[in-house]
Amino acid sequence: MTKHIAEVELKTPAILVKEIRRNLHTTIYPPIPGSVLRGALLTQLYPNVYQEDVAPTLRVSPLYPITEGQVARIAHVLVFKRKGKKSSEEGAIFSTWKDPQALVKEDIVDLLPDELPGSIKSVCGKLLIRSSKGKSGFSLIEINDEYFAGPQIESVAISPYSGAYHRGMLYSYETLRDGLKFRAYVYDPNDRLRDLGKHFEVSIGAWRSKGFGRAEVHLLDLSEDLHGVKPEERMRELKELSPEGIPAIALSPIVWGIGPTQRSVETVQDTMYAPLDTVLQKTTVSVNGIQFHVEKAYGRTMLVKGWSMKYKLPKLTLPALSPGSIVVLKCLTDISKDELAQILWEMETCGIGTFACIGLNWLRFATPSDLNWYIGSQDDS
Repeated sequence: MTKHIAEVELKTPAILVKEIRRNLHTTIYPPIPGSVLRGALLTQLYPNVYQEDVAPTLRVSPLYPITEGQVARIAHVLVFKRKGKKSSEEGAIFSTWKDPQALVKEDIVDLLPDELPGSIKSVCGKLLIRSSKGKSGFSLIEINDEYFAGPQIESVAISPYSGAYHRGMLYSYETLRDGLKFRAYVYDPNDRLRDLGKHFEVSIGAWRSKGFGRAEVHLLDLSEDLHGVKPEERMRELKELSPEGIPAIALSPIVWGIGPTQRSVETVQDTMYAPLDTVLQKTTVSVNGIQFHVEKAYGRTMLVKGWSMKYKLPKLTLPALSPGSIVVLKCLTDISKDELAQILWEMETCGIGTFACIGLNWLRFATPSDLNWYIGSQDDS
């Protein structure tokens, strides 16, 4: 099999440095970029040489956490949190997007909730799980970063001259706690992971030589998608989407041809209607010879920073649409519904383009069942 579901469990705290604030090294909180697991897999395959620098093939999606027996989902731009009645109460989380075709026929402004901006806020990009609420349905719960946080590690700089520590040179590292579990897609067209078997151990992040970042990996056949839906059932859901308007939720940063232009991407932030000065420049995306036109894009922008472990130099910084953003595609190629569903399934499980190799350009198409997941209970919505 060349497509897998990877289940990853941290056995020791992991240090995934995001940025340095004075003497504090902050960590990356989930979803974890696919490049983290991809690098660990390639290290297991090629411990002494650098491979796939010119023509990369191995693709890994972002690692989404498994919490309370379910894989967390990213909140899209039309998911909001209502202010609690008391300061100690958590407000209800709900979505105003119920029909996949609503963003095709209408503008996003028409889907904004009819409430004062001060009473609700967007939770775009946050991780959510569903909690049972009895007969009234389900409620959505936001997973805070504190849930993933591990112990803070302190270290000091040692003087090469005296052998003692430098005064004032104290460094702290945030960690992800051990016991966390994740799921991700792994696309291995050359079947190179076969040599590692179905169950093996890798090391991720910093301080691996000191025992940090040990993780167990289980490679499963693609008998279900990221959220446990069987391929046959998922294909039936994808057939319901119209080729004239195919909405999708970004699971990772989207970087295909994005950059500053004289047009703008509409966004939903805390004010819910702040425009941005960036749009997808490359309005046509080709996947296996099938052409898709980017009709609309809603979301925040971010900068994707890269670092070359081979040359020890920073790579090109790319502007991108952040996870949780929404893009609406239109299929320009005349194909049947079965063929369209198959290509959408390939895009979900294999990513889009070369950047998918490092965990970018991964989407989940918004079928009715996907949008229904975000609705919450009747009382909340």
